[in-house]
Amino acid sequence: MDLISFEITSILKLIIALGLLNVWVLRFNQSTSYRCGDANNMKEEFDNYGFASWFMYAIGAFKVVLAGVLLWSVFVREFTDLTLASSTQSVYGLTAYDTIDIIGLLVLSIIMIGAIIMHIKLKDSILKSLPAFLMLVMSLACVLLMAGNDLLLLL
Repeated sequence: MDLISFEITSILKLIIALGLLNVWVLRFNQSTSYRCGDANNMKEEFDNYGFASWFMYAIGAFKVVLAGVLLWSVFVREFTDLTLASSTQSVYGLTAYDTIDIIGLLVLSIIMIGAIIMHIKLKDSILKSLPAFLMLVMSLACVLLMAGNDLLLLL
């Protein structure tokens, strides 16, 4: 990955991670203008979707862990890659760390597609789907910038 792609990817990962933590930690029990229907918190939002509370916690746990992985990959991993580069390089030119990021971002993309579908199903305004759409676009942009031509080989 060239330097410009690396910098863009780092910025996008940072935005994604902070966005996930904002929604799932700081605003979990707060009302926002992006919540589904008339929900005032995350539990009510998932109730509106018709999902069980365990599903909400599973999605939340995944997103918080992914946020931690992305933050780690931006702030810590770059220093460890200098010493571990030869041992972490994979067949396709991606490190094991890159592969973890890519898989996490692809799963997040699937979750965001599901969120957009649920907003459409419940006839929410486009504004309420905007965060999920932006998260989807940023996640896929990271994947494409990181994997590039190796994406099909990775999958």
